[in-house]
Amino acid sequence: MTDSLLQVDGLVVPRGGRPVVHGVSLDIPAGEVTALLGANGAGKSSLVLGLAGRVKPMSGAIRVNGTDVAGWRPQKIRRAGLAAVPEGHQVLRSLSVRDNLRAAVLAPEREDELMANTYELLPELAKIEDRLSGSLSGGQQQMVAIAQGLMSEPDYLLIDELSLGLAPIIVDRLMPVVAAVADQGIGVLLIEQYASVALAVAQHAAVLDRGQVEWVGSADELREHPEILHGAYLGATPSHT
Repeated sequence: MTDSLLQVDGLVVPRGGRPVVHGVSLDIPAGEVTALLGANGAGKSSLVLGLAGRVKPMSGAIRVNGTDVAGWRPQKIRRAGLAAVPEGHQVLRSLSVRDNLRAAVLAPEREDELMANTYELLPELAKIEDRLSGSLSGGQQQMVAIAQGLMSEPDYLLIDELSLGLAPIIVDRLMPVVAAVADQGIGVLLIEQYASVALAVAQHAAVLDRGQVEWVGSADELREHPEILHGAYLGATPSHT
């Protein structure tokens, strides 16, 4: 089995008792950003929920560095090295920024080091660490959500709809953070509706349409051939897997 790889193989994920992700296969290498693009309703968030253990897959494999974690509970999947940043800036609103980060730590003996590393990556959070997370702006909450993911020391980080509801200036601030996370050796799956946002930092790209991966290739190729993505948003993506 290939090491240093998050490998999704034939994954079927249900919502409401019926499959909405249909046999998705995708490789996410360590230390690089893979953009997963598609229109609203393409199944992107359902795929993230399946990968993170929030929804139990009906079939298929999720291999984290060779270990199949499909069907595991979310906390066990996080311990295996796969963390998720769900859409919607989800934070523990009644806790301070610092306590949000502490709650995500899996190795308490490393808490101080992890906190310092995270504040170095997102120095804005160090300045507001005593504030309640529920009082923060959407952009600040998204920073907290990303920081929570990093505090579990993942090998792979899933970031779902990072730009959702955020001002362009905040998105521009967070994109270099995504690139820096990958530079630390973490494989990032960046799920986005807006192609230009994700392709600006990605090395690899995939297009999801109606619950299926319809195209896989390099981010450069997708930038050079926007008609591929245009077809996906219109429901007529050419296959190139």
